Amino acid sequence: MADFQVEHGSITKRKLLSQISKAFDPLSLYLPVTIKGRLLMRQAWRNQIAWDDFLPEGLQKDSEKHFVDLEKCKQISFNRKDFSANNNDLVLNIFCDASSSCYGFVVYVNN
Repeated sequence: MADFQVEHGSITKRKLLSQISKAFDPLSLYLPVTIKGRLLMRQAWRNQIAWDDFLPEGLQKDSEKHFVDLEKCKQISFNRKDFSANNNDLVLNIFCDASSSCYGFVVYVNN
């Protein structure tokens, strides 16, 4: 993951989008953290903030906290496991959940 550090109080909508776009997570393993950036961006759009305007104080603080959380994600690692598709003992578990803000799901394959 990239560096997610910005100067305190200097976050614009453009910088928010730039920072949250740095989180490369094609398998959505960090989704519980990265989804917050999308929700912050949605709030910026709802508040009709221009691209180069500074975010309001509340959104500014939430964004700064989110960037700290993204930095902490660098310390998390996930082990990969290879398995044979011919194994008859494979179990597929699917979990999903939703809130008024977002929804998500996860799929686990166990053998």
